Amino acid sequence: MKIFLRVLSIFLIVVGSVFLSFGLGHDDTLLVTNYVVNHPLVKEDINILHLSDFHNHDLTYPNGNIIEMIESVDKDIVFLTGDLIDQFSDENDLNRIDLMLNSFGEIPIIYVRGNHEYYSPMFEGLTNLLLENDVYILEDDCVTLTINNSLLQIYGIHDPYREKINDNIDIDDVSPFLDEMLKKDPMNDNAINILLSHRPEFMPTYTKYKFDYVFSGHTHGGQINMVGIGVPVIMGQGLFPHYTRGMYVETYEEHSSTLFLSAGIGMSNQFQIRYRCPPEIVHVTLKSV
Repeated sequence: MKIFLRVLSIFLIVVGSVFLSFGLGHDDTLLVTNYVVNHPLVKEDINILHLSDFHNHDLTYPNGNIIEMIESVDKDIVFLTGDLIDQFSDENDLNRIDLMLNSFGEIPIIYVRGNHEYYSPMFEGLTNLLLENDVYILEDDCVTLTINNSLLQIYGIHDPYREKINDNIDIDDVSPFLDEMLKKDPMNDNAINILLSHRPEFMPTYTKYKFDYVFSGHTHGGQINMVGIGVPVIMGQGLFPHYTRGMYVETYEEHSSTLFLSAGIGMSNQFQIRYRCPPEIVHVTLKSV
């Protein structure tokens, strides 16, 4: 299966090159995608800015500068769901991330690692930069914050690539990590319980743990969205994946969990094309019922 996916990926790269050679399809226009959802524990509107998968992109896009777009969006808290850097990152990439962090203003910023950060040579530099900017770095733990008079309990789970790179173990069940995290920091029924996880493919498991909201990235939206076919493949989900980008509502034992899946603000460095799959800033407004 892995060999097949690798061959398919090469095929898609070739197809993408053809699109680019004729100036067709590639769309790096940065969108702001807005969602509005209701929760009974929200006292006043809470505006969440969600960014993921920067992957060394420039700050400029065909339709403007990401700093200006970030500054134009109402926000009370920021979620960063991984892959800000990768194995190709350098000091210039950290400088761009620093500019983005400064554009958020004096509001809480929460971060979880993606898979690429586990083998990036710049991760120590990124960690220092995040700490200098007072970013909460979550790895199987949580932070409790009051935002606009509402209580938020925000959890962050580590990416399973940690076990792959440290122990050469492929993880297909994150339940033990969630069990350990929630044993240490149980959910609060009087709080809005939010999970940050780089990977969306474990959403059925997250739903069973009854998180109210989950924020993820990793997929880049597939980067290719073919007419009549959709997204053909995403690593971790295989062919014709279910979780690509957008909002997904799933239910377990009458409790609904909502996934906000970002298509990312960057692209894979080996695969520099977005066909019918533009990058996005995700903006979520939580409102009272």
